[in-house]
Amino acid sequence: MSIQKTIERIKSGTVSRNELDTLRANAESRRHLPGAQELLAAIQMAKPLNTYMVFMGFCPNAEFSNRLDLEWKKQGTCTFDYYEDEVQSARFNSIMPGDIIVLKKREVFGVSMKVYGHGIVTSYAYDSENRRILNVTWSDQNEVIETPLMGANSTVNIKDMSVINNEMPEQFFQWLQV
Repeated sequence: MSIQKTIERIKSGTVSRNELDTLRANAESRRHLPGAQELLAAIQMAKPLNTYMVFMGFCPNAEFSNRLDLEWKKQGTCTFDYYEDEVQSARFNSIMPGDIIVLKKREVFGVSMKVYGHGIVTSYAYDSENRRILNVTWSDQNEVIETPLMGANSTVNIKDMSVINNEMPEQFFQWLQV
């Protein structure tokens, strides 16, 4: 299949997350070939067939005084700086356009969290240190609600939409609509 046809297919939204990952790896290994950069650019903006909801912590060291969400919302971005944790780094690096980011802070250990905002990932890029930056269209949502805790004590918790539909209360879905 030609690169142009592959790009058209990617833009159509009919490609799975796994296939996008494979295409990205192949394009990165062949950056020097004609069309590879254009293919990578299309992948960085591609919305896969299956989207996830990401519950993202925004307070380094669990200290609310360290909150990053206000800057993220101002800049239209979301970042992750705890690269020593390979599992969470891999999770953050798997986030794709179309995924919903929900800003969360654990409230009652092992039981609940408060959610502070949400947005949709539109694309991603890399900074000068090759760290991923998510470009996010943040909602104007200002209401903070308490919900059941989704995920463990990690910063990046990725959930399939079926899990969210089964485990979150109606209040969460009403909050999410704003």
